[in-house]
Amino acid sequence: TCSPPTLEDDTSFTDSHGNGEPTEAYQAYQVVEFACSEDVSVGYLEEDVQPLAYCSSNGEWEPSVFPDCK
Repeated sequence: TCSPPTLEDDTSFTDSHGNGEPTEAYQAYQVVEFACSEDVSVGYLEEDVQPLAYCSSNGEWEPSVFPDCK
């Protein structure tokens, strides 16, 4: 299992069950999709960082770098 993703205040996520609130743990291969807050119009800090991550079988998020909204 993976711990909840740590995000900046202007970034949110939704898990593969449609839940936008962090849970205690995420199962292997569960996917989360990140989004910027509505009032942030610039988008993601780095273009090569995808808005998706999944919990790997070793309990680490892949990719390990989460999107960061400007």
